[in-house]
Amino acid sequence: MAAETQNVESKVAEDVKLDEAPLSTPVSLELLSLVSEWRAQHGLKHEDYIRYRRYCSRKLMRIRRTLHCQCAHKGKYKAPHALTPDDVTEEKQLFVCLVSAERCWSYAMELKVTAAQESRHKHRLMRKLSKAVKHSEELYTLTDSSKTDARSKLETSAYRDWLIGTLSLEKLEWSQAMHSFSACKAVYEQLSAVVSPGQQNFYKDIASQLDLNLRYCQYNLQLGTESGGETESALKELRSSDLSGPLADKIEEVLRQTREKADTGISEVKWLGKSVSIRSGRVHDAIRRVEEGGAEVEQVTGREAKLKLFSRLLLDCQEAVQSLKDEIGIEKQAKQFPEKEHRLEQLGRLLDYINYCKLSHSTTRTLLVLEQLIKPDKGEEGGRPEEFVRLYDILLQNNVDLVAIPGVGEMMEREIAVRRAEFQTHRCFYLAEVYLTAGRLNEGLALLEKAARHVAELDKVCGEWKDPRVASVIEESETLNGDIRSKRCAALASLCLGSSAGDTLTTPCKPKGLIADCLEDYLVLETTDKLEDLKIVPFPPDYKPAPCKPYFFDLALSHVTFPELESHYSKKGGVLSSLFKGLWSS
Repeated sequence: MAAETQNVESKVAEDVKLDEAPLSTPVSLELLSLVSEWRAQHGLKHEDYIRYRRYCSRKLMRIRRTLHCQCAHKGKYKAPHALTPDDVTEEKQLFVCLVSAERCWSYAMELKVTAAQESRHKHRLMRKLSKAVKHSEELYTLTDSSKTDARSKLETSAYRDWLIGTLSLEKLEWSQAMHSFSACKAVYEQLSAVVSPGQQNFYKDIASQLDLNLRYCQYNLQLGTESGGETESALKELRSSDLSGPLADKIEEVLRQTREKADTGISEVKWLGKSVSIRSGRVHDAIRRVEEGGAEVEQVTGREAKLKLFSRLLLDCQEAVQSLKDEIGIEKQAKQFPEKEHRLEQLGRLLDYINYCKLSHSTTRTLLVLEQLIKPDKGEEGGRPEEFVRLYDILLQNNVDLVAIPGVGEMMEREIAVRRAEFQTHRCFYLAEVYLTAGRLNEGLALLEKAARHVAELDKVCGEWKDPRVASVIEESETLNGDIRSKRCAALASLCLGSSAGDTLTTPCKPKGLIADCLEDYLVLETTDKLEDLKIVPFPPDYKPAPCKPYFFDLALSHVTFPELESHYSKKGGVLSSLFKGLWSS
């Protein structure tokens, strides 16, 4: 009976302890925000995969040390303890699988840069991506329990699907990749509806980025059903999207192959009224990319999208210039043949044409950047005067390079003159702002005066060029002239206020005595004062004592030649002569 009583009391005590113990909260892992923060802060903002991989290695080592699950013990390998879903009690335990997957993924992206040149890197890339998928599956298994919240389970499943889709994309398994990316996008769209308002746009942006992968998979699945023109237009649409990383390289490669299949025969380019034939396939491909890039830029309306297309277009122009220079070098080294001079002339004209396109696109892009700095979007800051000066320097240099191209100076003489005057005027104005901001008012005023002269010259040049585009230039010059006047008045006022504030002179007074003796006083002359009565210095000046015998050093004595004086002295005789001379004298 006593034993039964003790058992009942112990059970009651256990129930009381269980009731008093606090309920354990589920482990929460905000995977997407964590991974995005790590990538942005440790190299992937500039696509530096090596730096991010090293960061993951260091972070993984710190986590293992904190959890006491290192892989090395006293110099020997020790297999880490395998976690189970029941062992998960804190967020750091989930970091082991997450950081390991991130490290393998970043290593794979690092190998992708050199995979095109060496096939062994391609195999290592596939192994690393497979390992990343394995770690993501382990992470999903750990979160698939009652100890983690529902959001963590969804995010880990989406992360696993994304890595599986990336691996399938490398294996060219389009159906599996499309299925995985679709599942990942569906999870992020569901999460964007339940998270806080501040995170909704973030999840929606990530989901919209997956659309590009889905469209690329869909393009490869429907490759056999579309015609060549439709295929190329679909690729161009993908490339014009906000795309970066490995998928962008794949699209560029497929687009290049599609163009090579479509290019047959010898084409030509019309430049300065003459037709120039293109014989080299490499040069033809480069020039076609430049022309199609210019057409794409004209069709795009968004400012950010245009800037991205311009950056790609300028790279294409640079590749075309290099291709033409290589072709010219090959032609020059070839043996003499009848058409050699004609081919070199044709290649030189093509080079001038590409340089003209490059400078024109560079000028348009710089003007677009200036517009973005002058009229920034909501939430963005405007540009500083130093940035405007640098951009106008680029524009002026482009103008000089355009004139240097044969034939362009005569074809665009008026337009180049108007552009030069316009760019010089704006550059001088913003340079004056730089000096005024630095407190150098005199230099700023001088530059404003020079800018006003440039405005007058610009109006004169615009009056000589009868073109509809001059109206906008004249309107801008009038606005700039008003800004110059306001800046000049403000600078003059600041100059006057600064000189009076820093003046330490006393009240005005009349000259007393010599003006030279009171230079530190502020003298005011009245109308009744006569200039003849003012004495600046004493006249005639007072005498000053001077030494009677001035000291000097005879430095020329060693260079003086003295006359011969030996003939004026009698020669001394011997003993006998002196004896007889003494006798006679006695």
